[in-house]
Amino acid sequence: MAVIYFAKVNVNSNIYEVYREPIYFDKILEALLKNINSDALPVEINKNERIAFFDIEKNVSEYYVTGRLAKIFKDEIKVYNALKNSVEPFSTENVVKSAIFLFDIKNEIIAFMTAQTISRRNFITYFKILLNSCMEDVQFEIFLKTSSSELDKQIERLDRVLKVDFTVIPPNSNEEEFNDLFPKNGDEIRETQATKLQQTLSSSKRDVGINMKSSFLRRIINAVSKGFGTIKITGETDNKHKLDASNYDMPQKVIVPDRIKESVTEFIKYSRSEIKKILFDEGKIKD
Repeated sequence: MAVIYFAKVNVNSNIYEVYREPIYFDKILEALLKNINSDALPVEINKNERIAFFDIEKNVSEYYVTGRLAKIFKDEIKVYNALKNSVEPFSTENVVKSAIFLFDIKNEIIAFMTAQTISRRNFITYFKILLNSCMEDVQFEIFLKTSSSELDKQIERLDRVLKVDFTVIPPNSNEEEFNDLFPKNGDEIRETQATKLQQTLSSSKRDVGINMKSSFLRRIINAVSKGFGTIKITGETDNKHKLDASNYDMPQKVIVPDRIKESVTEFIKYSRSEIKKILFDEGKIKD
């Protein structure tokens, strides 16, 4: 079986302009649809590795893009030398590994599969680099969408929570979600013009720990599950065993047949169906 994961694309550098002028958001999406293509040169991430979009196909009427995110790199393989009757190293210059994806631009959600040397973290890091290279005046943040129920199960395993590290950004969709996330200090945050909030909460009272059911942390977890940030929770079980819980360990995902890896048509069908379910669960569309 194979797995499809989901990530949220967020306008970050210009988010307050989007809040002031919602039509500006539509223009950004139009530019994205136009600028994502297979023609751009690969982006170098280090002296041995480059990344690029390949096999890009666009559905303009439905506002989505499909393709492959590819990593091009040097590798050393073992080959058989018949003259010596032994195995020796052989360097190859342009090895390619690629991961299939569908980017629903209208709903700012990516459905993707991983590949050898392209993990979930790698994919999101690489996709962000390539997406930002497509746009001159707008920069994006991309976060893995998280299963909040699985994250809650991990939290329930902890007898005490000792530390919570999180990063959240102003929600991409509209100012209403911003106000839901920051109901008491939204104006102050907006006034700073900051586009990312990083915070660490800790407790020295080990017999009690941090209250993960507090309204503040429930809002943070909700935001992270929607793809507006990341969270890492450090705590102890009842036998004093330390345990970490991260949203990257509880991704929102769907299990699909292995054949989907090689069938763009079926990948599109499964991905679009699951994205519709996600939007329904988040209350953004009606059944």
